[in-house]
Amino acid sequence: MKIIVGAWKGRSASFVSEVIVAMCSFVNTYYGEYDRRKLIKKLSFTDPYDIVKAARTIGEDGGKKKALLYCK
Repeated sequence: MKIIVGAWKGRSASFVSEVIVAMCSFVNTYYGEYDRRKLIKKLSFTDPYDIVKAARTIGEDGGKKKALLYCK
């Protein structure tokens, strides 16, 4: 949750389930392999709704993780 708050400064749009699930999945998958500050900075330039759209477009089979990778 600290990453979400840091990236979007508590915007309500960032607390939707798709964003939270995508973030948890990303952290679980890449634990120890990413820089928290860089991730927050990159996410801050991405609208949370873009993550939601990507997660829904990509589908349920890994779509949440891929949604965050879309935001590079």
